[in-house]
Amino acid sequence: NSDASYGLRNAARLEAAPALASLCGGDARLRARLDALRGQAESLGEWVAAEADARLSRRRASGELPLEIYRAAPEPVRHEVLQRLALAAARAAGHADAYAVP
Repeated sequence: NSDASYGLRNAARLEAAPALASLCGGDARLRARLDALRGQAESLGEWVAAEADARLSRRRASGELPLEIYRAAPEPVRHEVLQRLALAAARAAGHADAYAVP
């Protein structure tokens, strides 16, 4: 396999997954816990997106976002706002894939 992470993924499947299943009380309980975590992550992602939408809807006609609105947002929302603003700026400059927010 040409994927550099193949060996790590295989090791996780062979070593870490059985240990986690043992800690959780079996494969079914591990799957249930992972499904619950996935659901929480999806809910959090939806909340962050909605909050970022709410913040960005308060931009001025010039496109500026007042700093007090940005600062009042929780960290995950601020990060999403920055990601969206960076992507919009990159697209406007003709570089849709060339942007990064640390």
